[in-house]
Amino acid sequence: MFKEQTLSTLLDGHVEDNGLFCHGTYKGLNFIIKPFNNAYTIVISAFNENDAINAELQNYLKQYKVENKKQIKDVSVTRYDAYLSFSAKGKKEQLGENINELLKPVFAYLVTNGYHSCCENCGNDNETVACYNINGTPTWLCQQCAITIADAYQQNKQEKQNINSNPITGAVGALIGALVGGVAWILIGKVGLMSGLAGLVGVVLAFRLYDKFGNGLDIKGVVISMVIVLIVLYVANRLGWAWELYDAIKDYGYSFSDCFANLSEYLKLIEVYDSYIMDIVVGLALTVVGTIGNVISTVKGVSGKYNITKL
Repeated sequence: MFKEQTLSTLLDGHVEDNGLFCHGTYKGLNFIIKPFNNAYTIVISAFNENDAINAELQNYLKQYKVENKKQIKDVSVTRYDAYLSFSAKGKKEQLGENINELLKPVFAYLVTNGYHSCCENCGNDNETVACYNINGTPTWLCQQCAITIADAYQQNKQEKQNINSNPITGAVGALIGALVGGVAWILIGKVGLMSGLAGLVGVVLAFRLYDKFGNGLDIKGVVISMVIVLIVLYVANRLGWAWELYDAIKDYGYSFSDCFANLSEYLKLIEVYDSYIMDIVVGLALTVVGTIGNVISTVKGVSGKYNITKL
């Protein structure tokens, strides 16, 4: 996440870079730094018994934001944490010092006013806490909370794996969802736009309705839903082109069924078959690109897979 030169100076070197985020302890306070919208967010574990909901800390951060409005984008607090989103000015080789200039006064305020770190889940400050990577999200936890969270994920995984969906009723639901996406595909294509968004709509609805109709969504359901969506979108694309062709030649005695059944032959005759193939290829490619994140997260969700690592 940061270069070695930056890490050596950032908060006096008390930073461990994990690639997607950094964590460490400075002045006795635990923190996490993450990239966020071309800037950074630091989460400082901060709790004070005399400021139970961190209201005073919130007021300080708001004032600090006003004083540094060009760099600090947002501030907020929870019961056990302080959040600052900020940008770093200046040259890259000065990045560490520039961030220090912005963050060290905040740490100084916290230490001076008696704030200390604790478990970000339960607030326990009597046990040693550690930074855990939970499915890509870093969190400072006591050992008991880490065990409790891991047990909850394991129980959820077992429940997910016990789901055995009904593929017949699930497929009906997926088909209904895919048809909505197919209709959107045709209508969007009718106005001359690429239909990747319609594909996303079809995938999302297919998953949800398979889940509803099939008594749960499992890996089998994800595969069935995706196959149905791709078939429906292919047919929708063919219907859209047949519609366009029918509008162009209906006055010559051709029916819509003629256009749909003989679409490839007619498009080759008027030398636009390559455009038809390109349309479906690009449209499905946009659908895949637009839905890959949703599909991956759905697969992870239905499988119950999780990863908890102590850093």
